[in-house]
Amino acid sequence: QAVQGPPGVAVSALAATSLSGGLLFTGATDGSVSAWNLSDRPGMVVRTLKCDKAVTALQLVNDVTLATASADGKVLLWDMRRPQTPQHTIIPDGHACTHLETSPAGDCVAVATARGLYAIDLLDPGHAVSTVVTGLPRAYLGVTWNLSTTEIYAAAASGEITVYRQRGYGY
Repeated sequence: QAVQGPPGVAVSALAATSLSGGLLFTGATDGSVSAWNLSDRPGMVVRTLKCDKAVTALQLVNDVTLATASADGKVLLWDMRRPQTPQHTIIPDGHACTHLETSPAGDCVAVATARGLYAIDLLDPGHAVSTVVTGLPRAYLGVTWNLSTTEIYAAAASGEITVYRQRGYGY
């Protein structure tokens, strides 16, 4: 089954979930985010959200929260029950966000920007941002969590993979 977004708009981020019979989330270069119901044939857009700049990453954090990251350096947390505006805006360092990944426990999100790597606490009402590393010469190409630990793995263009281990309240 294929779904077709607006003509001339490139999909720049993608996430899927089995919730509601199967939803696909697409982020686009024009800042739009669409939620597609895959149980419909053909897939139908059931929600549309709008970010200010190109969406670079997105992920469903839990049953109701969608996290989006964009080229303007913002991470937006959306309550999909009330998606008119984002519930929270977090700006880790002001540089373009390149990747985000939810921790296995769902309690925080790792965010890579053009210059650093950060962890956003989803349980803290203020969504505290912890600096993992800053001053990177280039953005990490990929970030993921170890499913058994709180380690964050980050991949660089050089092929180097760096492991960040949590120490106390930071990395």
